[in-house]
Amino acid sequence: MGNSTKLQSYFCSTVSIASVSLKMSYSDDQGDHDKRKRMSCGLQVNCPANIQECLLAASNDGYHFIITHIAHPNYTRFTPHEKPCKIISRTDRILTGNDWNRLIVGIVSRVNVDSEVKHIREHSKKLLLQELGFASHLGLPAILLGIHQPRNSNLAQILYNKFILGANYQVWITLPMVHPTQFSPICALDEKQNSWEWWNDLRRYCNYDKRLGLALEMPESIYAPTDLELERWAGEPVKGLIISTSLFKLNQHKQPVLSRAHQDIVQKFLSIDVQYIIKGPVLEDTTYRQYNSYIHFLGKKLYHSSAMTEFVQGCEDYLQNPLQPLTEHLETMIYEVFERDQVKYVEYQRAIQKALEDTSSDIEIPVIMVVGAGRGPLVQATINASLIVQRKIKIYAVEKNPYAINTLEDRVQHEWGSLVTLVNEDMRTYNPPEMADIIVSELLGMLSSNNDIIICIVI
Repeated sequence: MGNSTKLQSYFCSTVSIASVSLKMSYSDDQGDHDKRKRMSCGLQVNCPANIQECLLAASNDGYHFIITHIAHPNYTRFTPHEKPCKIISRTDRILTGNDWNRLIVGIVSRVNVDSEVKHIREHSKKLLLQELGFASHLGLPAILLGIHQPRNSNLAQILYNKFILGANYQVWITLPMVHPTQFSPICALDEKQNSWEWWNDLRRYCNYDKRLGLALEMPESIYAPTDLELERWAGEPVKGLIISTSLFKLNQHKQPVLSRAHQDIVQKFLSIDVQYIIKGPVLEDTTYRQYNSYIHFLGKKLYHSSAMTEFVQGCEDYLQNPLQPLTEHLETMIYEVFERDQVKYVEYQRAIQKALEDTSSDIEIPVIMVVGAGRGPLVQATINASLIVQRKIKIYAVEKNPYAINTLEDRVQHEWGSLVTLVNEDMRTYNPPEMADIIVSELLGMLSSNNDIIICIVI
């Protein structure tokens, strides 16, 4: 399909298009060399007349995908018959499978499978199952599904059954970041609802499945969530942040911008890999391109990168395989992660310093054994402590990893000199030539965790 090829080429160049518009529309004091957050933006469109033209227009405005309804309103589905109508939307042939899978996020029609009215509940279930099946048929990467009541046990059962059967899409539950009842003047204290509680109840029923995520709707600035509420949302699997065009205001240059309260919310989610979804009609004399450019501008203005955040990017909320340092040699990346925890080694240094101060003055040169020396951070902490208390020491650095010894040998030659004696043996079988006065280690596993400090003074 010719248009499909154009779609792919347009969307492949989206990032460069967005970058150009960003430089044209906005500027700040930061240089081009500053790091910025890559912002993935989507445009929500309610049933476009021509989905191909809509995709082309969105891609030209810098958007990475569009969000639209799975079922088209031209096809009547609420019938008195036992089964819903077979035709529910446009043919899947208008786009290639790759386009459906990369460029479209579906919106599920508003149904109530937890209604107290039996026929509404049963009919809603048929419609929902039909749309979920069609979403799977199209190969959509994700679908938006709103919940409108505190308890959604039937919905959770349907979704969880789909997950068990191997659903190939994610489900993004749309919820207001702050529930309207929290600020409604007509709601009594006992009627106020909490969006997080709604979400927590649903995901527990779904057994915390990884395919279940959140798409949060930003509130008006005067109803912005507290810092504590933002921290709680940031700890959830938020997949999208829905920003209504009505939240934007025009600045003196006639550019749509967000208030400081809204910018703070965006900044909070910059550390999470979320999508930013623009929803609603454009303001007067603006285009959708300007909203997208402004979101990318915020990614440059508000994002503060660090070596640690870049290192763990993409590893959040995943269980890691346990380390087995006694049976396997650790890799240099693992050592590097340990060494970035500078607070831990400062505390080690303080502990070693106190241990040296408590060591009897009858011992002229205390012997310190660092067992499990790794790449040498504990050895360096030991040397630092001895310099602070101005006391001569003798260090044995015991390390069984032959590849870490390579690094330790280099540090002995260029940093530590004869102060440190290297021992390439297993601490469990090592027979030292002399007894140690102080033993230092950061053993892993049953004895302690990586954050525990183990200082042993031998008397």
